Order: sequence, then C-alpha cells, then structure tokens
Amino acid sequence: MKITSDENIGSLSGCISFTDIKNGNEGPWGSIGVITDDSYLKDNVKVERSQAITVEMKTHTLLALTEILNKGDSIHLKYVLRVDKWKDKSSGLDRKALKAHCTQIVSHTSKAAKNLLKQAGLMKSAQPQQQNNNAGSGHPQQPQSSYAHEKLK
Repeated sequence: MKITSDENIGSLSGCISFTDIKNGNEGPWGSIGVITDDSYLKDNVKVERSQAITVEMKTHTLLALTEILNKGDSIHLKYVLRVDKWKDKSSGLDRKALKAHCTQIVSHTSKAAKNLLKQAGLMKSAQPQQQNNNAGSGHPQQPQSSYAHEKLK
C-alpha cells in the first residue's frame, strides 16, 4: 500500500440551492448552496436524505458565473477546507468556522439541459427504478455485474 501525503482537497456534486454575493470588510465575497443526495438503503427501502452545504467562492468567479448558475442546476466542484477567523461585531469576540472554499468548477449542467437529457433517456431520473425480476419468488435479489467474470451463475 502506498502512503500519500496529507491532502486538503474535496470533491462535491449536487444541485444548486442558492447563489449569494455580499460585501465584507475586505471587499465582496460570495457563496453557493449545494444540496447533495445522501440517501441510503435500509431493509431494501430507500431512505431519502440530503445535505445542504455552503461553499465559499472567489467573488470574481461567482460574479462571472452569476448569469449562468441557477437554482436547480447541477454542479461538480473541487474545494479545500479552511478555518475562517473574524471578530464578531456585536459581541466583540473572536470567532472561527470551518468552511469549504471552491478551487475549481469541474462541470455545470443547467436544469433545462438536465430535463432534456432525462426526456431523451440519456440521464437517469432522481426517482429510483423498481425491479420486479424476483418479486414474490421468496429469493433475495442478487446484485448484477456488468463484468463477465463477475456474473452470478
């Protein structure tokens, strides 16, 4: 096993829930909200769960993309985690928070393009597909592999 150096790099994919640009002490800054699918199967039933993650962005990046980033669009991005420190204006106390800062937008697909891809059958719908291959047979359904050497006999 090869041991690599510690890295502070993350990858995130999901739907945009908001874009926001604010003026701060050191000039404008911005963020986007990304909703990720964190669903899982429990007793062969899908448990719907999602996570809302706010990602800080460089203002010039966000300003350049404001016209094309819309609520409901899909985005895949890379980020680093940073501890932001500031002085609370109302209490005067020092504050800090761990935040995700975008370093790269890997891909972006508009909501309209996603809908067209789904209609053409080129993109899976978010709703799970029911499989009734062994329904009622009393046998548990086995996972299927696309690799010939892994096919179940």
